Amino acid sequence: MMSRQEKVKQIEECLSQSEVNIWQLREFCLTGGGLINNDIRQRTWYKLVGIDPNQSVLSDDCPSTGTVDSIADILDDTDDDDDDDDHDDDHHDKVPILETSFSEDTELISRDVGRAVYFRYKSLQETKKNNESLNFGDSGKNILTKIIVSTVSNNANGQGQGGGRRLNYYQGFHDVASVIFVTMPQKPELASKILQRIALSHLRDAMKKDFTYSSALLETTFFPLLQVFDEELHDFLILRELEPTVFLTWMITLFAHDIHDSEVASRLFDAILAFHPLLPLYLTLAILIHPKNRQKLFEAKNKEVGMLQVVATRLLSGLMNDFDTSHQDGFSAQEVIDVALGFMKRIPPESLLSLAKQYDLGQCKIVMKRSELLCLFNLPQSSAIVQPNIDSINEKEKMNLVDDNEKTIPTVFLPTKEYPNALIAAGISS
Repeated sequence: MMSRQEKVKQIEECLSQSEVNIWQLREFCLTGGGLINNDIRQRTWYKLVGIDPNQSVLSDDCPSTGTVDSIADILDDTDDDDDDDDHDDDHHDKVPILETSFSEDTELISRDVGRAVYFRYKSLQETKKNNESLNFGDSGKNILTKIIVSTVSNNANGQGQGGGRRLNYYQGFHDVASVIFVTMPQKPELASKILQRIALSHLRDAMKKDFTYSSALLETTFFPLLQVFDEELHDFLILRELEPTVFLTWMITLFAHDIHDSEVASRLFDAILAFHPLLPLYLTLAILIHPKNRQKLFEAKNKEVGMLQVVATRLLSGLMNDFDTSHQDGFSAQEVIDVALGFMKRIPPESLLSLAKQYDLGQCKIVMKRSELLCLFNLPQSSAIVQPNIDSINEKEKMNLVDDNEKTIPTVFLPTKEYPNALIAAGISS
């Protein structure tokens, strides 16, 4: 694995080009250290999810009240004690919100933010001790809350960029927002744009009225995939009656809820945000099958099912930064990303439904029917993001862009064999 300095140099060289090669950036996300630091992430995450940073989160046909200065404006809280916090936020970008009937969820969001993983990050606590500039306390809570409210309320009535899809807030979404916020604490409006794009892509099934469809994904694909990749572990977990939905929290929070190190969470997000929304499913399998984790699961064979669930869900506590070699019992994000890529190459996303239907232990017809309706199973092959932009099209799609009059093809960066990992993780078959 190349050093931090060498990789930063290569990424900066890529970003310095007049036309940034998105596929090269995506390949960087899949190799040791990912995008390395938050300065680079602030300049690349929005590119990776296909966002124009100059475009408002709000659509033209959505009525807007402009901006808000604090959560008090959202909750109609007139307590004068909030005035100081409002003043503290003035130097931040304003996050637009809507006048909607969304108020029933704002109190829940406010409460959830108070216990968000953001406030448990080890690296942030060290930053706070060093008196470095970062958002903590009430100021940080207010900004994080505004980011979430802006993101969800934009589509609360099926309006906004969701194309008529309503976004329903759920507990755990605040942890996803925490990772985005801690990566760009001084850019809350950009954080809101990125969060909304994730909500409309990776989390679009989770943000329906309940978790019926998100659960169906695990119920129909988890064991068929595990049987292919590790039949012994598959048989063990079947025998111990471990339900796949035990890992629902990992999926709906993109692992953020159980990772208390912001550097590790951001590094994992490098890979998740840049690629196919089903990558977290493969990462879940890769984490379980990692030799150290696999051993821990088998060692729990004499424990009750409830304890086995605890052991399984705590495996994420061993996830380390790619450059951290201090913990002998842990495993790096890069290790599980490499394994997940191998899994995706063997069983690409487009083959998951077929695999599920052929599972020799059978499938519940009702749950199988739900899986067939999953948004994540109905994406174009090149869908690394919710709305594949010009640099995620394949050769056939490229030819469709030819102007019959001009006989020219737009300048694009096409996926090539030069970036094999990126092709796999984007769900593009060779």
